[in-house]
Amino acid sequence: MVTIVEKVKDLNILEREGVKLAFSYYNEKLIYSKTLDELIWGYKDPILEIVNKWVPSMVPTSKFGFFLDKNGTDDGVYTIFTGEGDLSQLASIYEWNYNENLTYWRSPYCNMINGSDGSLIPPFLNKSRIIYLFSSDICRSIYVKFESVRVFKGITLYRFTAPDSVFQNATANPDNRGYCTPYDSGCLGTGLLNLQSCRQGAPAVLSSPHFYQAADRYVNGVRGILPVKTLHQTFLDIEPLTGVPFNVAKRLQINLKLSKNSFFNDFENIKSETIFPILWLEESASATDDVVKMYNNEVTNPLIVLQVLIYCLIGLGVAMVIVSFILIVVKLRKPGSYSHDNSLIVNEEVDDESGKP
Repeated sequence: MVTIVEKVKDLNILEREGVKLAFSYYNEKLIYSKTLDELIWGYKDPILEIVNKWVPSMVPTSKFGFFLDKNGTDDGVYTIFTGEGDLSQLASIYEWNYNENLTYWRSPYCNMINGSDGSLIPPFLNKSRIIYLFSSDICRSIYVKFESVRVFKGITLYRFTAPDSVFQNATANPDNRGYCTPYDSGCLGTGLLNLQSCRQGAPAVLSSPHFYQAADRYVNGVRGILPVKTLHQTFLDIEPLTGVPFNVAKRLQINLKLSKNSFFNDFENIKSETIFPILWLEESASATDDVVKMYNNEVTNPLIVLQVLIYCLIGLGVAMVIVSFILIVVKLRKPGSYSHDNSLIVNEEVDDESGKP
């Protein structure tokens, strides 16, 4: 319903009256009950069916779901770098669905496809590196920075998280102005991303669960919102030597942008633009004990042996130098090991005539 109400703003009066009549006939309301399965994977809506039949350009399908047609399917064709010749490019995305850039946003910067999908990071990771990631779920690339060192099942990992600047408003971070769709009037506050351009025009808004890292007005605008970092933050815990994530969590919240619309009764009493949470979801994965055991057998233990061997070789080299030095000193201090002529020089006189002494 919200999607149609948003779209009918561009229709003429007769078309809007037709939609309003359909709403009345099917008793459509702003608040209704649907199962979680229907909200996520989609359900057939009678109003969408009518609009899709008569105005297919406005509504391309008769179904609605936040992840419609994505259940059990891949998210597109990826062309990635193998890292040959430049290991720092390992798993970086070259093309997605045969395109080097996106078309959802208003600036070349925002339409860039950067980094990997997060399943593999180039090895030899250090704390100063900025990791770029592309997510088709949110229709954009983001970046994460080092936050802290974590220990997971005995393995030291680097935790990387998205800094505030990734989802800051366009005033605080001008690079984000390209995400204001369709015009600058579509700019939202810090912590939010307008997904309307990549969700078939639906007024969907992305945020972290409970508006974590979002502006206070969104947190205070809905009752029951309580952002907690440990529960609502997205993170990647990466083993720095191999670049393999051992513990990750992607946490997203789907919201709807509600605006006052006097043409429909349910929208008349909305005093100002409201970002209304619908659901939040979490995708997480952790290395199993078998994976940790394999890592220790194939990476950790050989490295320990190698390190011990290096120290042994260093110790052996130092010992050989010391022994050699001692032998040289002993040889130099031994009597008769060098000559010193203290004999007297006897001048013999030779008879010039006889040649005898």
